[in-house]
Amino acid sequence: MLKSAVKNATEEKPETPQSSYAVDIRKGSPTFGKHVAVELSEENERGIAYDDPALGIEWLIDPSELQLSEKDKKQPAFEAADLFDYSVDFYA
Repeated sequence: MLKSAVKNATEEKPETPQSSYAVDIRKGSPTFGKHVAVELSEENERGIAYDDPALGIEWLIDPSELQLSEKDKKQPAFEAADLFDYSVDFYA
């Protein structure tokens, strides 16, 4: 009974917006020490296939150990990805 009550209370809560943050820690960068914060939404959430050979990333984990979401499994290759426009100044 308690489990059901907790589940129902959780379902009634409005969804909390999710945000993503990044801080530039590259010494010598013009944006060193600055941060960007973005509220994630359907309109601005993008991704790429983590295992795209074009990225040349040597992952230090066995692919069989990964637990990817269905959404992450469907991400496009880097070449086909919907990319952000570099001319947008996120630091303004």
